[in-house]
Amino acid sequence: MPGIYIKREEDSAVVTNIGVRGLPAGDYKTLVLVDGVPVQPGIFVGNSRYYNPRVQSIGGAEVLKGASSLRFGPNNIGGVINFLTRTPDDGVAFLGRLGSWNTREGCIEAGGRSPSGDSRLGVIATRASSDGWNDKGWDMSDVMVKAGAN
Repeated sequence: MPGIYIKREEDSAVVTNIGVRGLPAGDYKTLVLVDGVPVQPGIFVGNSRYYNPRVQSIGGAEVLKGASSLRFGPNNIGGVINFLTRTPDDGVAFLGRLGSWNTREGCIEAGGRSPSGDSRLGVIATRASSDGWNDKGWDMSDVMVKAGAN
């Protein structure tokens, strides 16, 4: 999308700095949301430095610039990036991945709905680790629970 700049901060790309509309990445003037909820611990603290949703749980993203971002408050001079999480399908699914530098990842997805279809519940749990490039290893665990009702 035009006007978006993403700068990797670490070799593992766990922390991502996002700049919008000409503001430098890491300037903290872009509001980051997950399903419409701010992810930063405080209003004037850098959003993307503390939390980035795992790519396994993302179903899409909205980028709002200009007047369309005003409904989300004052801390969005650059704009708003709203990560939209997936709702797991009914049933259970397992995913495993292996990669370079002893990278291992396991993911379990479970979802279901009420008999009437008015309520849904889903869980995506991921565990990943790697020795890392240049001896910069990492371990990650992430659990997302998503529920809703009409």
